[in-house]
Amino acid sequence: FVCFFALTSYCLYLIFTTIFEYLEYDVNTKIVVFEVNEKFPLPSVSFCNYDAFATENGTDYVNQYLSKRFKLKNLTKLSDIQVKKPNLSSTEYYYEFIKFVNRDLEILRGEAYASNFSQELKKSFGFSLEQMIIKCQIGGLECKIDEFEWYYDYNFGNCYKVNTGFNSNKSAIPIKTIDRSGTANGIYMELFIGASHTNQTKLLNFDQIYRGLRLIINNQSIIPISTEGFDIQPGVCTNIELKKTYVEHLPDPYSSCKDLSSYSSTVYNDMIAKNLTYRQESCIELCQQAYIIKNCSCFSPQFINIYDENPCTNKEEQRCANKDSIDYFNKVKYPLKCKESQW
Repeated sequence: FVCFFALTSYCLYLIFTTIFEYLEYDVNTKIVVFEVNEKFPLPSVSFCNYDAFATENGTDYVNQYLSKRFKLKNLTKLSDIQVKKPNLSSTEYYYEFIKFVNRDLEILRGEAYASNFSQELKKSFGFSLEQMIIKCQIGGLECKIDEFEWYYDYNFGNCYKVNTGFNSNKSAIPIKTIDRSGTANGIYMELFIGASHTNQTKLLNFDQIYRGLRLIINNQSIIPISTEGFDIQPGVCTNIELKKTYVEHLPDPYSSCKDLSSYSSTVYNDMIAKNLTYRQESCIELCQQAYIIKNCSCFSPQFINIYDENPCTNKEEQRCANKDSIDYFNKVKYPLKCKESQW
């Protein structure tokens, strides 16, 4: 009897242990590294100057806003606020400036982003591509200016992207490829972002603390998000080593990813209709954008946008957009793609 009881107990232990181990859904990770002896497509590269108002036109635009904001005439630099208002101490003047940067600069960017500003006017606020490019090579060959696409970003103003598969006229062109790695075979760019300023632009950038470039590297079918990427310090040579990673997640119950072949949603369908690759980061911004457009009748310049709506520019619209984006973010779950590649 004792022997039978012991064997039965051990059998039950093994059964329950096996069941519990199965329900944990352990996943084995397999990493395979291999070399490809064929031409390899290079990524799309986007870059933005931190100085959104770098030109004389940009400085004039900022000065006009500040003159109206502080009810001053003939404003040439922000320190005129202290000159015109001698009762402000240095500490009060500093906080007045910080208050402007944190609140009013957002309105200023929104106005610059507004749809009633022509592309030419927006472009005139920052450096043109011809002013910025000192030298550019892709795969050892000289870049062509018409291979770059311009777009206007809420945070940085003029931005440019290359190797997207399209030229400046939106006509399809071949994606650049390489068959060897190394600095001589990748993408080389030497860029001018502006000299040291003593005017309004310098003050807007906290005395050049934020001078530099924002660089975004991704696949051609992904909308660049300027809040991603990384910063490049001016005055130095920066080498960036890249590798492309392919990730495949097992579906439920092993992960929360979705098989997109049978998936459907309004935003997902809108992205596919515009030949964009789905990824969770883009969905987060576009889903919030669609919700803001529905409730505020305008789109937030702070998020990427693929819809034909006017931007939220005045304080009431911005307040609506900020509130709705927070509310929506806390309510919605964004599907994870089972198969993806990333740089």
